[in-house]
Amino acid sequence: MKKGTDHFKATIQTHLEEKASDDPLFAEKLNKEDKDIDGCINYIIHQVKKIGAQGYTDKEIYGMAAHYYRKDDLDECDPIDCGVVVDHKPKLTQEEKQELKEQVRREEIEKERKRLHSGGKRKRRRKKEQEEEQTNLF
Repeated sequence: MKKGTDHFKATIQTHLEEKASDDPLFAEKLNKEDKDIDGCINYIIHQVKKIGAQGYTDKEIYGMAAHYYRKDDLDECDPIDCGVVVDHKPKLTQEEKQELKEQVRREEIEKERKRLHSGGKRKRRRKKEQEEEQTNLF
């Protein structure tokens, strides 16, 4: 699964577990053997696709997730290969933070290297153009 979709899945799972800790009846539904988080995510993605809107509130998505676990007569949904954008800041581990910092650092070094390398060509071109203009004046 894509990283954003993994974060989406973890966010839904956390919400459902919190809801189950507050609601014993929902906890029973959440622990059904024929229901799992992957099926829940597929159900949500199919519902979102069917509705066709581009953005949803947390409440709407959490409602779809709860509906998936409450209803027994839902059809199985085939997995859809897609990415999900979550409008929450993911909590990164120290290792992930360090990896991102290194990646940004490498990108900045490469960008600066390209800028410096192309800057030399521009100066040479300008100097060559100036020499041509000077020779053409006479």
